[in-house]
Amino acid sequence: MHLSPTLARRPRVSAFVFVVLLAALPARATVVFDPTLERLAGAATRIVRGVVETTRVTEERGERGERGGRGTIATYTRVRPLVELKRDGRSGALTVRQVGGTVNGRHLEVPGDAKLAPGEEVVLFLQPLGDAYVLVAVGAAKFRVERRSGAATVTRDLSNVAVAQPGPGGALRPAAPTPETPVTLEAFERRVRAAVGR
Repeated sequence: MHLSPTLARRPRVSAFVFVVLLAALPARATVVFDPTLERLAGAATRIVRGVVETTRVTEERGERGERGGRGTIATYTRVRPLVELKRDGRSGALTVRQVGGTVNGRHLEVPGDAKLAPGEEVVLFLQPLGDAYVLVAVGAAKFRVERRSGAATVTRDLSNVAVAQPGPGGALRPAAPTPETPVTLEAFERRVRAAVGR
């Protein structure tokens, strides 16, 4: 079973987005409640469309660390906002923190988490964590903007993400997410603004 870094670090803000199941989960998948734009917009304190600038991986040592005295591996990604779709009082470049990465020969991966590559244009649904931000629903909270022949479309990678669905007796069970098709950037941003009441 995989526990999202958002839930692990901030249980009070994303409890409705994430669900921890005691039953068997799909191999290497993180389970989230149905990650609709409306749910994501409600959970996020800041929503930006921006360009990924740089990433850095570090080994963080807490008070007790992990087994063998080693700390948690975390990746910090700097994003330059182009459009603020929902504001939380902060402005300018932001940093996204994700658990995982490779450093000093060690590798840590959270299945279903977003991949953020320098130069990529993205829309991110975020919550604050100290001076940085975290994605509200791992990979389901990142949308990629693709520009081809002058047309901009938005897509989302939901591989390695399972959606919690009601089962017999009301129990939740993981299921494959509904396939999504690309939408125009204009239509996507219009729907996001409607969800946040702008």
